[in-house]
Amino acid sequence: MFFKTKGPDDGRNISGGIAAILVSMEGMGLPAGAPRETVATWLFWAGFGILVAYFFDCFDGVVARALKQVNQFGAEFDNVADLVAYSVAPSFLLYFAFRRYILLPGPGESLDDPGGWPWRWRWRSCRRSSGASASPASTCGG
Repeated sequence: MFFKTKGPDDGRNISGGIAAILVSMEGMGLPAGAPRETVATWLFWAGFGILVAYFFDCFDGVVARALKQVNQFGAEFDNVADLVAYSVAPSFLLYFAFRRYILLPGPGESLDDPGGWPWRWRWRSCRRSSGASASPASTCGG
């Protein structure tokens, strides 16, 4: 049959990547005031999905050769599964991490808005705009 995967682990490989994408997307829906521990838990599970994909990717070629299920469709499907698990899912994970855990500004927010921004980020942006090495309070008018 032409439409067989390279091995039974290919479906699990892409499932781990898709799970990481879904967890990252659901984590983006957390309320704005969610505790950092809650966001860190969502980040952990998204990263765990990528690790699951890696675990199954390690064995899919070996299992396919052992079961004599090697074909062209399986090889192409393995490439797509690897693309999802190692390119798309980490991209979603990094966006989620920078947007919610490291606190990148969202719509209507700016770097000069002190609400929720770490002090060091504000200080760096103020130093860059003024070119001085003074304290953040004197540089940013605070």
